Amino acid sequence: MVQERFTQKIEAGAIFVFNYDLALKTHHNPQRHFCFSLLKTICPQNDDCPPDIKAAFYELRVGPIDQINWEALNSFMQHGNHFTNLSIDESEEDFVTCKDTNQLVFTPYIVAIWSDDNSVFSFVHHALVQNNVEGYTGCTFLDIPKTIEEFHSMCRQIDLGLDALVKNGEYLYPDGSDHPLKPEVMLGMGFMPVQR
Repeated sequence: MVQERFTQKIEAGAIFVFNYDLALKTHHNPQRHFCFSLLKTICPQNDDCPPDIKAAFYELRVGPIDQINWEALNSFMQHGNHFTNLSIDESEEDFVTCKDTNQLVFTPYIVAIWSDDNSVFSFVHHALVQNNVEGYTGCTFLDIPKTIEEFHSMCRQIDLGLDALVKNGEYLYPDGSDHPLKPEVMLGMGFMPVQR
């Protein structure tokens, strides 16, 4: 008798780090560039993205990190698994891997993501590296927080508001969201707004 193998999905969070200063050299709006690059990896129009990753739930929170917020964020990042882009410099790598947290030598912009399937983070990281996304430095797959409520608490500590929810080809911008991608951009990637 052959047993079917089931892979259990595990909810988890990740922090994707971008160098705002570097991206600003070639992009008028780096925040839009970061969001677009990340969502393009999981969008319905991306034929390289597996269906289960497209169908996963994502909560995105996007924002800059200053010295005060960095200290709070660092306490979460140092307990995670770090993945870096090979083309980054030592100071960027130190930031992502928490080796040197005494000072910020570039302007970090982060996208904090919660997903109902932690396997998606490796796919997104490798896609950003493979696509040579300007400014992408790396990510940390968080060991803590363990629940979405703890993730929300972390985001409050570092002043990140809720920007977007994405699942199975649909998106929702919550009330008060400051998400930089216009509905026509989301539509162009194949995302449809959630019907309320």
